[in-house]
Amino acid sequence: MKRIFTTIIILFAIVLEAQPQWVSYNQVNAVNDIAFDSLNNKWVATGFGGLAKLTGNTWSHFDTLNSNIPSNLVRTIAIDKRNIIWIATNKGIGRYDGVNWVKYDTVTLLSVFEMVVDNNNVKWMASIGNGLIKYNDTNWTYYKTNNSGIQTNGISGIALENNLKWLATGYDGIIKYNDTNFINYNYSNSGIPSNMVRCISVDQYGDKWMGFHTAYAAKFNSINNIWTYYNNTWPGIFGGTVYNVYNDSRNVKWFGTQNGLFKFNDTILLNCNPPVPSPNSFGEFKEDKYNNVWFCGNALYVYNPNGVVNIGNNFNNVPKSFIVNQNYPNPFNNETNIKYEIPANGNISVFLYDVLGRNIATVLSENKNEGIYNLRLSFDKYSSGVYFLKFNFNNTSIVKRVILMK
Repeated sequence: MKRIFTTIIILFAIVLEAQPQWVSYNQVNAVNDIAFDSLNNKWVATGFGGLAKLTGNTWSHFDTLNSNIPSNLVRTIAIDKRNIIWIATNKGIGRYDGVNWVKYDTVTLLSVFEMVVDNNNVKWMASIGNGLIKYNDTNWTYYKTNNSGIQTNGISGIALENNLKWLATGYDGIIKYNDTNFINYNYSNSGIPSNMVRCISVDQYGDKWMGFHTAYAAKFNSINNIWTYYNNTWPGIFGGTVYNVYNDSRNVKWFGTQNGLFKFNDTILLNCNPPVPSPNSFGEFKEDKYNNVWFCGNALYVYNPNGVVNIGNNFNNVPKSFIVNQNYPNPFNNETNIKYEIPANGNISVFLYDVLGRNIATVLSENKNEGIYNLRLSFDKYSSGVYFLKFNFNNTSIVKRVILMK
C-alpha cells in the first residue's frame, strides 16, 4: 500500500509539472490588448501587426494587406454579446463579424484607447480628446464638456461597476457616471492623491483601484468614502508610472509598472515578473474563463498559479532543431518580424543581403540560450525591393527572401 501511495504522489507531481504556471508567446509582440470569444479563441491587438487570433496552437493574422481592418495599429479590443469583434485603431473603429469588416472612421473616433461592453451590449469608449463615447449599434453619443456635465474630454481608461461607468482621466482625477450625472473626484474635492490617473479597475468588493503617472497606486472605497494611498510603503516601485491595474477572480491586484510586474493580495506585494524577458511597459491584463490571466506587453504572457490550462500545448518547449520561419508580414512596409528557434545555447548571427548578393548589414550577432525568439526588423533606410536574411547557427545556414514595399 505504501508503494502504491508513493506512486500516486509521483504521478501527481508529474501532472503538476506538465502544467507550468507561466507560458509566453513570442509570435506576437508590441501587444496592447486581448479578448476572448465564446469559443475561447484569443483575439490579440498589436501595436503594428494588426489583429491576431489564437485558436489552440494555431495563429492567424488580420492586417491591411489581407483584410479590410482599418489599421495595423490596434490599441484596444472588445467582444460584444453577439460575439462580434470591436477594435479601436489610430484610423478609427473596426467591427468584425467573422466574415466582414465594417469601418467607422470619423475624426472623432481616431483617439479611442479603451473600450468595454456593458450588460446591455452597449459599447463604451474612452477617448483622449473626445470624452466618453457610447454606441448602441444604432446611434453614436458623445459626452463632452460642451454638451454634458463631464469635466474633461481627456479620458484614459474606463471600468464598469454594474450600471456605473468609472473613468480615469490623464490630468483631472476620476469620474463616475451613473447614466444621468457625472461626478468628479479630484485632488481639490476628495482624498485622491493625484489628478494624474492613468488607469482604473474595480475589484470584487466594489473598491476602485487606480494607477498614476507619478504616484504609485490608490484604492477608493466609494461606499464609505475612504481613500487608501500606496506609495513608499511598497519599496522599489514608488514613483514609477503604473501602466495598468487589473483585479482577477482570486481578488489579486496586478500592477504593470515602469519598474516591472507586481501583484498584491491585500496583504503582501510581490514582484512577479514572468520567467521571460519582461517589458517595462504594459498593455491590458485580462482573465479567461479558465482563470488564466493574460498579460500584454512586448510579447504575450499567461499565468495561472495552479498551472495554465486549456490553451493548447504551446508551453515553450525546447526546440528540437534550428528553425527560421518566414517573416511576417511579407511583403511589408518598413517593419517586419521573423521568428526563429534554436535547440541549444550558442551564437546566432543574422546578415542582410541585397538582390545582388552583397552583404549590406549585420542584423544580429550574439550568444543566446535555447528557445524561441522573435526578431523585429526596421527597413527605414532601405529602398523598396527584394532582400535576403541569412541566419547562421552551429554551422547551419538558413536564408529567407523578404520583400520591402514602401
